[in-house]
Amino acid sequence: IQTTYDHVVKTDACLLQLPGGMDASPCCPRYNHKPFPRSIVKSFFRTSSHCNRPAVVFHLKKKNRKACADPSKEWVQKTLNV
Repeated sequence: IQTTYDHVVKTDACLLQLPGGMDASPCCPRYNHKPFPRSIVKSFFRTSSHCNRPAVVFHLKKKNRKACADPSKEWVQKTLNV
């Protein structure tokens, strides 16, 4: 059985990129669309305004993975407010 967490970490490899190679703040070329439990989130931050797409980057507990999410989605807002 593939869990939501498995889906997140498998898609992690190319989630973060640096805008124009100049800014040290990561940007997200795409979002993770599947919600995941707050219990697997170690920390999070919002991407820079220099990024083309606003995002919240969740640092997950297992294997130091990161997942990008759309900050306008309800599940992301709930995860941020827990």
